[in-house]
Amino acid sequence: MRSTKKILIIGDLILDVFHHGTYIGQSLSHAKTPVALSRSSTYTWGGAGFVVRNMLALGGKISFISALGNDDFAERANRFTHPNLKKLFLHIPHKPTTVKQRFWMGEKSLLGWHQFDNSFLSETFARTLLARVRAELPSVNKVVIADYRHGLLSPTLAKKIVDECAHLHVPLYVDSQISYDNTGNHIWYRGASLFCLNQKEARSIDPRFNQNKPETSLLRLQKMLGAQDIVIKLGAQGSIALIGDEYVKTVAHKVREVDSTGAGDAFIAALALGEAPPTREDLERANLWAALSTTKIGTVISPTSEFKAHLKKHLSRRR
Repeated sequence: MRSTKKILIIGDLILDVFHHGTYIGQSLSHAKTPVALSRSSTYTWGGAGFVVRNMLALGGKISFISALGNDDFAERANRFTHPNLKKLFLHIPHKPTTVKQRFWMGEKSLLGWHQFDNSFLSETFARTLLARVRAELPSVNKVVIADYRHGLLSPTLAKKIVDECAHLHVPLYVDSQISYDNTGNHIWYRGASLFCLNQKEARSIDPRFNQNKPETSLLRLQKMLGAQDIVIKLGAQGSIALIGDEYVKTVAHKVREVDSTGAGDAFIAALALGEAPPTREDLERANLWAALSTTKIGTVISPTSEFKAHLKKHLSRRR
């Protein structure tokens, strides 16, 4: 799958940092505190940045709106470049760059050390973000919101983006996480073209959501969110969707799963590079790309050659 579509992605860039070390003993000054010798540290784009990386791997042309702080981590995050990537970052002096650091000792995870400030943007920065959205909209095929709830988007800003996309008839796909207190903000984006949800997110909107009554549940979500299309990611069980008034169920692809981290990001990335509204084939490709992402540890992008081989095999079976 190679796409020539141009996509505008708006969302929270998270800098993922992985520190790997080897156990050398216990601290002499702090009892039972393990001590590791540093071996390596890696810095990669996570959050909405991982969605971007997936899309770039699949051949998309991406304009990416996000925010960085004024710190050393911002400089690290800004190093990533790609010929098909246009970075439209806000640099916000009073907020830190969102960072998730993980410390590993051998095969054991010792500690997660995160920094973030989830407060909303000031009115000045919100106006700047909206101006950048308006400037990009005439030249893109689709807009994707990848909201990781770190303050880039507010209810007011979300509604304005929905209205701008509707005015120019640009499809808007929304993939938003629930926050640490298990509440969702999907209603902020009411009227978007498509919502991509997992089951937990679906239940945060509609507690009656029932995978065993999919068509009824999807129809309720469609009405509650004022959306044309609803897609539910079911992990190892594939996906279900209501595309307009057509119910579509797709099965998962069998792979040797190692780590499911980032599978949802891989799914929305592949889906957004398809047609609008998505076809059954688009949903099947998204399932396959997401499944392949679980065969690697962490947020590692699957080789596109492997994806093409699996896709060819899948298509031959369908015939």
